Amino acid sequence: MPAFATEKAQNRVFAAQKALDDALLGGQPTAEHRKNLELAVEEARRIESVARAEAVGQSAADDQQTQAAAAALAAEAAAALTAELGALTAAIPLPEPDLPQSLALALAKAEHAAEQHADAVTAHETRLEALRGRLAALQEERNEIIARRAEGRQEPDDAARVHLIEADRDGLRALIERTEGEGPGEDRSRVGEWRQSWSRAIAEERGRLLAQVAAELDHRLAQVLTLIRENGTGPWHRVGGGLDGALRALGR
Repeated sequence: MPAFATEKAQNRVFAAQKALDDALLGGQPTAEHRKNLELAVEEARRIESVARAEAVGQSAADDQQTQAAAAALAAEAAAALTAELGALTAAIPLPEPDLPQSLALALAKAEHAAEQHADAVTAHETRLEALRGRLAALQEERNEIIARRAEGRQEPDDAARVHLIEADRDGLRALIERTEGEGPGEDRSRVGEWRQSWSRAIAEERGRLLAQVAAELDHRLAQVLTLIRENGTGPWHRVGGGLDGALRALGR
C-alpha cells in the first residue's frame, strides 16, 4: 500500500480531532464529531495494519531473494572447488584384482557337492518320514479293528485284514531298516575348508591392492600438499614429505 494512503488516513484523524476540539471549545453539539473521529481512527488503524502486513511480506520476499543469491554464490564456489579436487582424484588408477581361479573352481565344486549332499539328506529323511508315517497308520488301523471287535462289532474280513496289516508292517520295518542303511553318509565336500582358503586368498589380494592404492594416494597427496603450500593457507601449507609429512602435521 502506498505511503500517502497512511498519511491521508492520519490527516483525517487530525482533522476529525480538531473539529471535535473546536466544537467543545465553542459549546456546539459533539456527537457527530465524535462519530467522525471514531470512524477516522478505525480507518487509520485498518490502513496501518494492511501496510504493516505488506511490509512484512516484502521483507520476507527480500530475504528469500537474498538467500537465493547467497546459495547461488556458494554453489558456484563449491562447484569450482569440486572441479579442482576432481582433477586431482579422477585419474587415480585402480589396480585389477588377481584372484586364483583354480581355488575359485575348487570352491565352486565343493559348494555344488555340498548342495547335492544336502538335497540327498533331505530326500532320505523325507522318505524315512513317509515310511514311518505309513507304519504308524497301519498300527492305528490294527488297533481300531481290535477295539471294534472287543466291542462285539465284527466284520467278515477282519482276520484277513489284520493278517495283511501284519505282513505290511513287517515289510515296512524291513524297508525302513534298509533305507536307514542306505543314507547319503557324511558330507565329504570339505566346503568349509575351501571357503576358509578362499577367504584368505581374498584377504591377501585385498592387502596387495590396498598397498598399491596407498602408494598412488601418497603420490597424489604430495601433489595436493604442493598446491596447499602454493595457496599459502590451511593447516598443512608448511608441510612437506607426502603422506608421512601430512600425518606428522596431524600428530599421528
